[in-house]
Amino acid sequence: LQVFCLLCVLLTVVKINLSLKIIKTRHRLGVRIGDDNKPELIQAIRAHANFCEYTPLFLILLFLLVYLDDYLIMIIPTAFLFLLGRVIHAYGLTTMENRLQLNLKGRILGMQLTFFTYIAVAIRLISMLILQWWYSLSTVIS
Repeated sequence: LQVFCLLCVLLTVVKINLSLKIIKTRHRLGVRIGDDNKPELIQAIRAHANFCEYTPLFLILLFLLVYLDDYLIMIIPTAFLFLLGRVIHAYGLTTMENRLQLNLKGRILGMQLTFFTYIAVAIRLISMLILQWWYSLSTVIS
């Protein structure tokens, strides 16, 4: 549970950082509401929104692993890779490789890490459920 709590704290820091980036960009560009069709502000808003779209489901899935007493050997690396993926993706969305193109490599790597952790946690949860079902069935048959 301590690893889960630490991940929540670190993800909160990332979310606050993304929120502050929006606020600073709004102030610098003089945009009070909406995005005023300013690409830099749109990028900051999308980075924050994307983070908010992917983080809750992962936290729910990871909490289920923690609740089901899964081994830390699965929880720690998965939590780290998810956090890393979200930070890399946010960086990719808010930085430019050149004046015309977003940092596509950061966005792709960030999403790959995010999807990898989603899939890894989902597979582990399914395997735990199958094993519990199999154990319950074998106990009934015996």
